[in-house]
Amino acid sequence: MTESSKPDNGPQKSQTVHWFGDQMKGAPKVFKAPFLDIQFAKTIGCTYYNGAEVGECYETASRIVDGDVESYSVAFLATAERVEAIARHSKDGGHLVSAREAFLRACTYWRTGCNFLSHADPRHRSAMQRQIDCFVEAGSLFDHPFEVLSIPIDNEQTVPAYFLRPDHTDTQRPTLICIGGGDTTAEEVYFWGDGAAAVRRGYNALLLEFPGQRGAYFRDNRSILRPDVEVPTRYVVDYLIGRGDVDPERIAIIGHSQGGYFAPRAAAGEKRISACIANPIVPDQLFGFMGALGLAPDPEAPHADLVASLQEGMANKVNSPLISKMFEDDVYARFGVDGGTVFDFLSSTVDFTLWGLEREIKCPVLNMCPVAEGEVAHQKSRQFFDKLSCDKVERIITQDEGAELHCSVNGPSVKHQIEFDWLDDVFGEAALR
Repeated sequence: MTESSKPDNGPQKSQTVHWFGDQMKGAPKVFKAPFLDIQFAKTIGCTYYNGAEVGECYETASRIVDGDVESYSVAFLATAERVEAIARHSKDGGHLVSAREAFLRACTYWRTGCNFLSHADPRHRSAMQRQIDCFVEAGSLFDHPFEVLSIPIDNEQTVPAYFLRPDHTDTQRPTLICIGGGDTTAEEVYFWGDGAAAVRRGYNALLLEFPGQRGAYFRDNRSILRPDVEVPTRYVVDYLIGRGDVDPERIAIIGHSQGGYFAPRAAAGEKRISACIANPIVPDQLFGFMGALGLAPDPEAPHADLVASLQEGMANKVNSPLISKMFEDDVYARFGVDGGTVFDFLSSTVDFTLWGLEREIKCPVLNMCPVAEGEVAHQKSRQFFDKLSCDKVERIITQDEGAELHCSVNGPSVKHQIEFDWLDDVFGEAALR
């Protein structure tokens, strides 16, 4: 396999776009507030697999005050309520395709509506449960219903998952483990995170959440994020190879956003994974979170220097108060520091690093880099990518491809084409279809 660091269709377009899309230059905007616009782009991107409707999204947007997260929540929760009612009415009337499609859309709207809500807000728990319920209802109405799983791992914990397959046969097929990021759920990964795309191409898909990811924490608040995701991955792979419909030689993993840490870390420690996609590679969680809080870490600084820079008084230096508040309301708890300080939170991320594992990853790797991740994120990703000794490909996704935003949420079909063309070639799967 050849190594490439350039896009397939010409020179790279460079632009600096920070976490949550602070400077989405050139991207179509519905909201001037970037933290709303990137989430709206992700929601409307779910239309490709029936997870949203363009008209419903824009009608909902008309009820949102730009920059006001409360009005954003209220508007999408109302749309979710209305669309779920349609789904249940259609199901009661025996209109199962209509019901399935409406349940999928309601799932997305419930998730979108609770995205900015604090865990302490009772609407958050209600919306999270209903986005799960709607997804499960939709999954039961497919020709090949989704399997709802709770996979046992260590310490008597379980991880939530869904197993999807293209037919009812026991034919051994390639299988893709699909992982989201810090603020995503297993359910939404179906739409833009390769679940539906895998099944359409004849793959099995396992939509999975590691401990501490959003849905896993919702189900069990003892489930906090852990750096050694290779350990739960071992149990997950054990489960997969115990099935008669999974080819044990063709198990791949993909991770998005924070999952760009999870997937390579899993592949480094679990050698039965035979291909890894990161969108993009995130080698250093501490660096990313410092940048999100506006602490402007030096991209050239080694991880050890970033660790040494942590100070008790860091809260006084944070210049992203809205992001900081969102972290306090959600992320802190999932790192096990609920009620803690910025220092406590950043200290809890120190061990979330890929540095030193470069030669432990033996399987082929695809590093997906949409340009809106920003030059600094690309720089950190490239530093790790360049040290990999396995077969590897880096794909820069440019603005003119229409999939340049964070994790390519604005162009899922473009994203899936790139990822599965590569994965087909790795597995020799395209020739079989």
